[in-house]
Amino acid sequence: MMYYCKDCGELFDEDDIVEEDESFPVEYWGSIVTCPCYSSHCPYCNSNDIEEAPKCDKCGEYFSPDDLDEDGLCEDCREENKEEKDDVNTTQS
Repeated sequence: MMYYCKDCGELFDEDDIVEEDESFPVEYWGSIVTCPCYSSHCPYCNSNDIEEAPKCDKCGEYFSPDDLDEDGLCEDCREENKEEKDDVNTTQS
């Protein structure tokens, strides 16, 4: 699974996510216990604004959402589709 950072735009593997333990003590019925709290961060800019990266519907490669068009295609696949459509139109003429 690949992820992308919404702040710096970098793509990275799930194994590269920086996990930070932000646990803190709280009082619970007269005792102090640790409230577990973890956050995930981008390995490039340390932002916590990360999401799963979408795949191109044609080639299956991961991209940031900004690199895919409204049909879910990357630039290379979009160009291939355009060329294929042009070839079909030229053949039919």
